[in-house]
Amino acid sequence: EGSQQIEYQSLINLNSATIEELDQLPGVGQVTANKIIVNRPYSSIEELIIKKTVNKGVFEKIKSMITL
Repeated sequence: EGSQQIEYQSLINLNSATIEELDQLPGVGQVTANKIIVNRPYSSIEELIIKKTVNKGVFEKIKSMITL
């Protein structure tokens, strides 16, 4: 049995995702997920950095998994 890789079927929408969905992103826990929700709405995913919601390291990990 090979190692199972988690496949992201669909991108997580920053403006509509639940705290549970956001919590699944690497480097994002309940606290950060809540910050993402509090800082809505976003007009670009880069606003996560502009609004200091996540740091650059986390942003680099999750940017391919998120959308608006």
